[in-house]
Amino acid sequence: MPEPRGLDGEVIHIDTYGNLITNLPAANLPENFEVLIGDHRVPRASHYAAVAEGALVALIGSSGVLEISARNASAAAITGAQRDTEVSVEPLPGLAQARPGHN
Repeated sequence: MPEPRGLDGEVIHIDTYGNLITNLPAANLPENFEVLIGDHRVPRASHYAAVAEGALVALIGSSGVLEISARNASAAAITGAQRDTEVSVEPLPGLAQARPGHN
């Protein structure tokens, strides 16, 4: 598996649903962030229902790495991403104060 470069990584797998699995471990990610992939800014969420139907969402998958998904849609089709597509994580400072109770 390719090693991530700081807050930059890449898509290492696309599953049958079109979810983009990256090489960015959850432990290396800031608490609050958004993901940049191609021309898309993808918000972090803890579950699919946090975004609208067909919207992109950044989640921590069951394997403990960052995944980019779309609610009831294919993130691969929406973004045009393939294996080795670059992914960047952009920290969002100050969001913790705006969302009390979320650690």
